[in-house]
Amino acid sequence: GTAPPSPAQDGRTQATLILTRWGQDADTGALSAAAGVPGVVETGGTCTLTATIGNQTRSASGPAARSASAMACADGLSIPRSQLTAGTWMVRISYSSPHYTGTSDAQVVTVQ
Repeated sequence: GTAPPSPAQDGRTQATLILTRWGQDADTGALSAAAGVPGVVETGGTCTLTATIGNQTRSASGPAARSASAMACADGLSIPRSQLTAGTWMVRISYSSPHYTGTSDAQVVTVQ
């Protein structure tokens, strides 16, 4: 079985994020990613893509989309090539709403 959600410090419930895709767009060079938030169905959630290399951080945010059984993070989660340097970036997506907060595991994207 799965453990019950643990409350965050501010009383919000910890959400689980599963990255569903991540990478660099072959045409535009933009870095983008998407994630699902299973078991969370609500309105008003915000997703934030964070990419880190060394001491540099880039981020992009967008609204979460609601489905029958999950929230989806994809809209707006793209960082233009002009903001990126070539190298190995660590990519995460976080979700935030009045009731939930959570961050995905990191994945590696090699920016050309």
